[in-house]
Amino acid sequence: MRFDAAAIVLAGGMSSRMGQNKALLPIDGRPMIERIVDQLRPHFNQILVSANDPDRYSFLGLEIVTDRITGLGPLMGIACGLARSDYDLNFIVACDIPQIDLSLVERLFREVEGHEAAVFLSAGLPEPLFAVYGKVVTKAIEEALARGQLKVSDALASCFVKYVDLGGDARLRNLNTTGELEAYKLEKRGG
Repeated sequence: MRFDAAAIVLAGGMSSRMGQNKALLPIDGRPMIERIVDQLRPHFNQILVSANDPDRYSFLGLEIVTDRITGLGPLMGIACGLARSDYDLNFIVACDIPQIDLSLVERLFREVEGHEAAVFLSAGLPEPLFAVYGKVVTKAIEEALARGQLKVSDALASCFVKYVDLGGDARLRNLNTTGELEAYKLEKRGG
């Protein structure tokens, strides 16, 4: 499947719980962000990386989008990524989700039709960093940033969002701590 859309990988975080840059942590000898990008390449017309240190990600051979103002979290990364995107629809994904379930991405693109964004709910909580955003939400994001509201959910409150229950056994697995990273690696090895 190929989406007439861009993918924006968010890699500008502080990685405070991990203690080091999550995007560059190796899994099977490759940086996590490289694994994510390789999963996305066959399916998206454009891939952007939102990061505050473009030189660290030049090995990906992609356009790196930097925040206009640093320290404002993923909301600023999303805003800057959407501004640089060539597409109306954009898949937003955090750099700490090592395995992209394309059936979930496809579901988001189906669900966004007639809406400004599609966001999964996992155990009743939104997952705004694995979601599809229309460029139209850029205005609401910029307004939230201007008010000092840095939570993605605050920005989306004024948008027409389709919240989709993740349901069943599906889950979005992100790696925030070294323990989670080691557990993931162990599972991959079949242990």
